[in-house]
Amino acid sequence: VQESEKFSSTTILYADMRDYANWTHRLSSTELGDVVQQFYGNVGDTVHLFGAHYMQFVGDGMLCAFVDAGDTHSVNHGLRAVRAAVGLADATRRIDLYVKQRFGDRGLPAFALSIALHSGPIAFAKLGGLFGSAGHTTPVGDSVTVALKLFAGQPALDWTITASVQTARLVTGAVRTGKRAMVNLPGRNMPSDTVEIVGLQ
Repeated sequence: VQESEKFSSTTILYADMRDYANWTHRLSSTELGDVVQQFYGNVGDTVHLFGAHYMQFVGDGMLCAFVDAGDTHSVNHGLRAVRAAVGLADATRRIDLYVKQRFGDRGLPAFALSIALHSGPIAFAKLGGLFGSAGHTTPVGDSVTVALKLFAGQPALDWTITASVQTARLVTGAVRTGKRAMVNLPGRNMPSDTVEIVGLQ
């Protein structure tokens, strides 16, 4: 493993399907693959639109990193990540409509995402190729861990978009916020101060 690049300030966005276990019980693997493909197609386009530096699909979810680069200084990485999150929340409505038309008789929950945002330093580690494949890069660090765990803490959050206070500070005045909660994350001593993002100003 070789560290390739470091950023002192980034915003990590992690989005995954809610009630995934419920979906796996009610749809065949082929049908579920169809829904996940709809999800990937919509979210990939959305995060690309807002200039994600990095995107990786992780199981039923997606991890993105937004950084400040030469061509994005006018809009900081936090605000671009929040705009992408709001775009993803809008995309879920299109996917839910598709699911209702295709699988309306299966008793499925509404298609919904949990979208977590956290800002802080990260490094991108360059991993050597496995079994002859080309190497790839993956983001590492505490900032990634926090984003992945925001919806796994207590109390459990039912918000669509959850931002740590570190991200919320970057977008003060540009977003509408809702509830606030101190969330105890698995494996961490200090609770995370989190804010619900309900939309853009």
